[in-house]
Amino acid sequence: HYYPANNANQVWNFLLNQGKINLNKPREIPPGSWVHDYWKGEPCYIVAAGGSLNGFDYSLLKGRHTIGINHKIEDYDGFEWFIFLDQRFLNLTTYDMTKYKGHIFAQNTTDLNPSERITLFKCKNDSVSYSFEDGLFKSALTGLVALNLAILSGANPIYLLGFDCGGVHDEKGHHHTDGYTGEVQNFEKLKKYQRTAYFFDNFSQWKNRIVNLSEQSNIKTFKKQSWKSHFAKPEIKI
Repeated sequence: HYYPANNANQVWNFLLNQGKINLNKPREIPPGSWVHDYWKGEPCYIVAAGGSLNGFDYSLLKGRHTIGINHKIEDYDGFEWFIFLDQRFLNLTTYDMTKYKGHIFAQNTTDLNPSERITLFKCKNDSVSYSFEDGLFKSALTGLVALNLAILSGANPIYLLGFDCGGVHDEKGHHHTDGYTGEVQNFEKLKKYQRTAYFFDNFSQWKNRIVNLSEQSNIKTFKKQSWKSHFAKPEIKI
């Protein structure tokens, strides 16, 4: 289904009709302490939308801990967790968010209120956060915020999929699907995206815990492995 710019209102109305929102109750952010060590010692996969995922079989993610990012949900909605930062995502996405069965993490600047399936967070830290309540990494790049969330979850190892940061250099290298809603079409913006790779240096403390399965990625902070070879072998814990 395609939902135009009022998708955020449709999601809001759906949650209201389901009794998830109480308009008479002050809007608050409940504690997110349940996130801490939720996946302790277990592997998880954070999935972005880079061109290195061309040909990826999403059935490989079934039964695994996963965090999906932004418009990636338009390709696959089986993520255990899903995260986005702003109202723009809700306005632009072509995916019917009412069909998503996992847990949503949304920045508190969106129009959504917390519920059983929605946890709000703040982005206000200039470095990696050690506490969900204190807010996650302050960044406009959702992948960095999702990585902070995975760190707090205790996941180990953490695998990055589709984190190219401009590493694929063809006409649609920033995403592998034609007509992608979140596509970067302006070349100057694409060059700026390529320069975001160094922001991942903020996570160098955890570099032995993080593996970049985005083979053509510009990110140099973590060791790299092809997702094809990774999923062809039994999983080995770090």
